[in-house]
Amino acid sequence: MRLPIRLEKCPLIDCIIEVRFDTNIVNSAVFGVIYNQIRSDYPGTVNNLPISQLPEAIRMSDPNLKFKPLYRIEGEKTVIQIGSDVINLSSKMPYIGWEEFSRIAIKVLNKAFDSGAVGRITRLGHRYINFIDHDVTPELAMTFGFDKIGAQSVKSLNIRTSITDGEYINGLTFANDGHYNGKRGSLIDIDTSREYADDYFKGNIEQELFNAHQSEKNLFFSLLKEHLLDSLKPIYNE
Repeated sequence: MRLPIRLEKCPLIDCIIEVRFDTNIVNSAVFGVIYNQIRSDYPGTVNNLPISQLPEAIRMSDPNLKFKPLYRIEGEKTVIQIGSDVINLSSKMPYIGWEEFSRIAIKVLNKAFDSGAVGRITRLGHRYINFIDHDVTPELAMTFGFDKIGAQSVKSLNIRTSITDGEYINGLTFANDGHYNGKRGSLIDIDTSREYADDYFKGNIEQELFNAHQSEKNLFFSLLKEHLLDSLKPIYNE
């Protein structure tokens, strides 16, 4: 399948790279040690996220809280969030493009590794959330098994599924009644992830980020019928 290099009418509303890790130091020191390495790239105000007010023992014992970031800092083009065992990097909107986003991510992660606070990487997450301002259900290249009424007749549809792609798992969520900036439309949310049992990620940062991005990208474009793709004004390499 020939994939566009970008979309002129880009539907992205959020793009996040998440790296979870085992730490080499005490949890309470992780942010300070990493921040000292990246502060020249993120000189803005450090904002404590509400979850940081919870006792560490509660956060670490609750699987829904354990990997939540505690601090947030805005950079020029990206936002970084750091917890005791997680780093999130998101692109400001409009999306800065994969080439620049991945370059910034690699730089930030290498600095975090150099800090000595980050041990083994346990999970890579790569999440893209798209919003299109109408119901695209009939324009998707997937069917939902509505034998009698047809997917077009479903006013409120929310589908979640997982698709394995080699070493990666793509968690796909589709909703045709999403809301964004006061508009109602369709959300296509793809969360691509891989878990690691060894130190493989650290020696293959660039390739692993690319592979996760490519897996997500392949799935996203495979969902779109030609008319919907054309409406987003794809741009291809010559």
